[in-house]
Amino acid sequence: MERLTRLIDAIYDCALEDHDWSPTVVEIAEFCGGANAALVMTDPRIDLAHVLAPRADPTVIEDYNRFWWQHDPTVQATASIRPGVTTDLADTGREAFFASAFFNDYWSKSGLGAERVATNLFVADGAFGSIVLQASVENDEITEEARKRFDLVVPHLIRAMNTRRRLQGLAIDLQKERNRDHDGFMSIGQERRVLYADDGALAMLEDGCGMALWNRRLVLDDPLADTRLGQAIAACGGGG
Repeated sequence: MERLTRLIDAIYDCALEDHDWSPTVVEIAEFCGGANAALVMTDPRIDLAHVLAPRADPTVIEDYNRFWWQHDPTVQATASIRPGVTTDLADTGREAFFASAFFNDYWSKSGLGAERVATNLFVADGAFGSIVLQASVENDEITEEARKRFDLVVPHLIRAMNTRRRLQGLAIDLQKERNRDHDGFMSIGQERRVLYADDGALAMLEDGCGMALWNRRLVLDDPLADTRLGQAIAACGGGG
């Protein structure tokens, strides 16, 4: 019980204080008895996929974020399921999963097992966030005890994530209020990846109004403006 209490405290600290989630995600895997835990955020509208999985091979995660998320049959099967409903490989269909290019060309080489349980933490306008508990190659199963422990953690992750999203929304609303003369608002992270875009910014991207996503990176049509954007990101510590 003490270990669970510490984990729950860490989850809310991450949400309220903007802490690094990595140690907490590792502890979720440890507490539940899984080989790996992954915190997943996906928004197809801005070609965004971000997976935080500290125990996994970084190259595997990079490849997922760059390409494979679009071909993940587990995502296609569960992306719209309401938060709190636990799903597993049976919901995807084991035969379909093992026959997929995702498994044969990518996941079978990941160093992790196929079995997993997951639940969405939020679903909004096509975007979703989820927590996934994965088995190992050597012991490719999720035990009943692991499922029970996972179910203990999930409600707190949902509340924490919703709280974090509300805080981020308030911060974005404040920025928009300060910049009323702008047509849209977006947040840009490392390597020019769009982390958030409001309806105005999404419309501009869809209409090609002087900007576009190229290989998941924001590019401006005006070369000078594009250079200045890169300099601004670098000045903020975004790495360009």
